[in-house]
Amino acid sequence: MGNFSTAVFIRNEKQMTKEEFAEEFCKSMEKRGYKRGTEKSGSSYVLVFSENSDWVTLKRKAYGSDRYAVMEDSGWFSEGLQTACVSISLVDSDFATLELYTRSKVQTDFSVLGDASGYLGDREQPLGVRKYWEPFLKEGFTWEQFQNVLTGSYTFAEDGLDEMAPYLGMDMGCMGSDELSSGGDESNTIVLYFRKAARTPSLNTVFKQVFGEGLKEQGFVKIKGKQPYLVRMVGDEIIHVITCMDEWCGDRGFKEFIIYASVATVYRKKIDLTVKPEDIEFQFESLSSFYSKNSTAEDYDNEYRMKLYSFRYKEDDGQSLQSAMEQALEESIKFIIPVLDQAVTLPDSCLKFFRKFNLTNFYRPEYDVEQQTFSYTAYEDGLLLIHMKNQGHFQNGIPQAIADPLKVMESRLCSRPEIYEKTMAELKRRKEENQETLRSYGLEL
Repeated sequence: MGNFSTAVFIRNEKQMTKEEFAEEFCKSMEKRGYKRGTEKSGSSYVLVFSENSDWVTLKRKAYGSDRYAVMEDSGWFSEGLQTACVSISLVDSDFATLELYTRSKVQTDFSVLGDASGYLGDREQPLGVRKYWEPFLKEGFTWEQFQNVLTGSYTFAEDGLDEMAPYLGMDMGCMGSDELSSGGDESNTIVLYFRKAARTPSLNTVFKQVFGEGLKEQGFVKIKGKQPYLVRMVGDEIIHVITCMDEWCGDRGFKEFIIYASVATVYRKKIDLTVKPEDIEFQFESLSSFYSKNSTAEDYDNEYRMKLYSFRYKEDDGQSLQSAMEQALEESIKFIIPVLDQAVTLPDSCLKFFRKFNLTNFYRPEYDVEQQTFSYTAYEDGLLLIHMKNQGHFQNGIPQAIADPLKVMESRLCSRPEIYEKTMAELKRRKEENQETLRSYGLEL
């Protein structure tokens, strides 16, 4: 196609004043990642308000050379301001295109005013879909009349736009050129300048910064890699892990996250902290769970527990995310750290932790004689019991909560010498392999 002259028309559905509309426009730009600037430090957005008009004309220099900017702005302001937007482009004064967006970033409809046959070839000229355009026609104008305007014969397409303008309640005064002016009364023009705001830090980044610094004295360190894990080693066998992950939020403009923590040992089948926390969520307990499982009936407050489950912050607002993370840290120090501080010995305190928070760690392991392997999931620490029994930790009595699982494991894994030897070899292999993995994360054992 040829040269463009383009404007985006934003429907002033709520009949806001110039000041009110400009304020909502600025809020939408902030959500988009832009802040108010000056003529020297930002790009200009010109809003042209015509008296008794249902539409506000938006002009930018970028529209003259960047069709993507037109489409992006139309979709963005339609969805961001929850209104309709129409981008109108003149093509060499031969014809004009009309692109309609209705509360969505996805184009709703497309139509052409004037004769575009020289550009469309054999393709049928789009004239719009009635159900999309008719709701915007001003009183006294019909759909058939609107169609006649679109198909009219014009020496200059600008004349057709002037004829169409009353049908929609638009002002075409600034469509004739790319100059960023109102084409008339400058008192009805507001020029706003915006610059790209600093990139909002990610949830993972803020978690590592806030929790990494806040738990440094407790011995937690940020591991190598992009995943949000803080790890504390207790000796060379016990691992304490704290992480965070996104949580679904039903309120528009907000996001939420959850804090999780857990205890593991080097005797589980595999330790892998390169995966996203969401992929191994079942291995962790939430902050709210730490609160509820360590509260007495007298102290328990369900409303408070719900507040601890997830933390909310404004979308694309770094300060809001920072504040929410600092609050999460404060609550974690209060309810998670004291529990982890007690899980520091094998077998006693770690087994107490597993008994309270994750009994699935003691699922009974199965040994596949044909495959000569232990066929159960990677996160279970069940073989730890055999290791502890072998070291003599249970000679003076076995806690009832683990007596039955241990008895079953002994009968399955210790009754035959060759399987018992494989069991002990497997425990040794796991410890060495998991310790090597932990060292690769930058941890000192």
